[in-house]
Amino acid sequence: MTYQEMIEKTDMVADIDRSVQQMAYEFESDPGHGWLSVPRWVLRWLNIEHRISWYSYQNGNDAFLEEDSDTYLFLKAYRQRYGTKAKIQETRTNDGDSPIRSMQHYTYYKEVTECV
Repeated sequence: MTYQEMIEKTDMVADIDRSVQQMAYEFESDPGHGWLSVPRWVLRWLNIEHRISWYSYQNGNDAFLEEDSDTYLFLKAYRQRYGTKAKIQETRTNDGDSPIRSMQHYTYYKEVTECV
């Protein structure tokens, strides 16, 4: 790797880190439970996507981390990387179950990068 490539890679990492820190993550809850909405790429960036449980949900490119262990895992990884707390906005559903409950459960698919 050349010096210029190293500089470009360092700049790219800094840009991604800045993007992650500027996000406000939405915590959604209903009377029975809560979930933190996090883009799946952020879970990958923090190297925790493979540790998210089946109790969380997913929809498109977003994961909805259950409040008990997966949200804690995210917040801990975030704080370890950035030394600060993530910005969280809270939304409550008081009219019964949240639509999150009808989404697909979270599944981690490991990428296949080489053929056997």
